[in-house]
Amino acid sequence: MDYPLPLRQNNNPLTNNRTRIMITPTQHEKNEWTRMAQAAYGADRNSVGHRYSGAASIVTGARIPTSIYDSLQSDYRAWLIRNEFPNE
Repeated sequence: MDYPLPLRQNNNPLTNNRTRIMITPTQHEKNEWTRMAQAAYGADRNSVGHRYSGAASIVTGARIPTSIYDSLQSDYRAWLIRNEFPNE
């Protein structure tokens, strides 16, 4: 009797969705993302504004992957310190 081969398991903690590291943004961070979105819209950088207003509108207590959080925070800090918006 032939048995099907077992599915290959993903044991890599960085790519395994069951163990993906998540973070919950604070209300303060979401308020700052809103401020950056408004500045981006004012500078006619609509795609950046959409990205940050979307990130700021996530439900309180919702978690996002740390890779997305780190990207948002890195671009936010560049804008805050050097007034640089990320590439669209």
